[in-house]
Amino acid sequence: MMKRFFTACIAVSIASASYAQVKEIDDFQKKLNLYIDFNLGKIDSLPINSSNQNKLRSAVDEAFRRFVLDKNSYQYEKLAPAKGDEKTKYFRLDGRISVYAKAFPVNGKTYIVYSYTSRDKMNYVIKENESNTVVYEGNSKSYLIDALYLIDESHFLLIEKNGDRNSSRSAFVLSTKKLPWSKVKAFEGNAFGQVPGQYFVRKYVKKRVELQLSCDTPFGSDLPADANTISFDPATRTISYKQYSDQRKFKLAAAKWNNNLFVIDDYYVNENFGSSATALPE
Repeated sequence: MMKRFFTACIAVSIASASYAQVKEIDDFQKKLNLYIDFNLGKIDSLPINSSNQNKLRSAVDEAFRRFVLDKNSYQYEKLAPAKGDEKTKYFRLDGRISVYAKAFPVNGKTYIVYSYTSRDKMNYVIKENESNTVVYEGNSKSYLIDALYLIDESHFLLIEKNGDRNSSRSAFVLSTKKLPWSKVKAFEGNAFGQVPGQYFVRKYVKKRVELQLSCDTPFGSDLPADANTISFDPATRTISYKQYSDQRKFKLAAAKWNNNLFVIDDYYVNENFGSSATALPE
């Protein structure tokens, strides 16, 4: 009798958790679709202005955060391995919205990156799974994360995918000293975006927030598979990327974490690339 009682309790608990997840996802879907329709000028009661835009954008992220903070969100029944990337779970809500979840085990803890994308809005949230705490939230410029690494006791390295077809990469150092985590100026070197009207003209910046590895990958591109990869070696605390001159030859740009800083330049992957088969260092 007691065994049946506990079994029934577990079943009710699972059903309640599942119901909560569905409710949260439905609410998120409604709010994001409202925002999309608002941008299309389909909501007569909401004039298109910055006030309404900010209010609706905030409502979308708040609704997504409620789903993320469900303790069982990573087990949501619709999440399934994404094609070509079994580490990433994925599902489509409708023809306009996709949701992703990717787990990163780091130093005995699991950090899960939840993200979404649509025609008008994207973002991601990082949750520490064990404490069910949101530790960082994106700025709606990217929705996919390549990697998350521990640098030292108070810093993480975050690598985002961005740009056309998500072929570019950006690296950020996050301070974990207080919640939510925050980006810090942890890169020194030549940076893009310093000359008005000439974005790819680099100039020296003593301290900047972002390391950019910009990459164009048109259809039929023959760039090496790791040409747009930012790597990190936790053992030596070294960040690096490859500067290819053809499919075989590359120079390694690398920097060690020293005094809370990486000294390394932004780079345009297509800058010196010609064409020719397996990567060998020069």
